[in-house]
Amino acid sequence: YDFAYDGGGQGKAGTGTILVDGKEVGKTRFPKTQTGVFSLEDGADVGTDEGTIVTDYGGSPEFTGKIGNMHIEVHKPAAQPASIHP
Repeated sequence: YDFAYDGGGQGKAGTGTILVDGKEVGKTRFPKTQTGVFSLEDGADVGTDEGTIVTDYGGSPEFTGKIGNMHIEVHKPAAQPASIHP
């Protein structure tokens, strides 16, 4: 997943792109974004959702399929809003 933030302050727009094996499979425009910082309790769960539930999982937040491989890259933004990272 890649998110290209338009910048210009908190809560502004951006474009989200989903990549599978390095190939773009989905892209959408977000007209606004979250203006606050998320809790450390809501981490990046893989295979289960142990944080804030965002949908009805049908009784269990556990993924019962198979995840063959996962690759996560974290890139530092080119510019960080001073109000978030002093």
